[in-house]
Amino acid sequence: MVEKELKQYTIEQIKQNDGKNDRPLWVIIHNKIYDVTSFNHPGGSEALKDDHGEDRGEEFDSIHSKTAKNDKEKYFIGILKKEEEGKENKVNKNDEKDNKKQQKGGNMRMPLLMMLFAYIFIFKLNLIGLFTRPSEIYKK
Repeated sequence: MVEKELKQYTIEQIKQNDGKNDRPLWVIIHNKIYDVTSFNHPGGSEALKDDHGEDRGEEFDSIHSKTAKNDKEKYFIGILKKEEEGKENKVNKNDEKDNKKQQKGGNMRMPLLMMLFAYIFIFKLNLIGLFTRPSEIYKK
């Protein structure tokens, strides 16, 4: 069986396909290109246009379900083409160090959010009296 060669797109081509003025909307997820023009995103089309032309793989993985991750393949059209003369696109090796720094910072968001939600949950329970405050025990 002969494999079909993947279509390659440059960062400039992707930036041109930004969903404006009846152009298609392409997004980059882990150096793969997806045409999401016909996709009705639950968060609205603006969620797909944010940071257009940048690889959104880490963000996509962190907030989408397994089903969404599998369904994205319906929209796959090709891969990100590397620039000539050893240079690579911004989403590749040029910003590898910056991406690693951002990933480390992004890894802190989840525990902080969980702590915030736990605090709010406990505080709300205290408001309806499920937890007794020590000062209230001794008032009896």
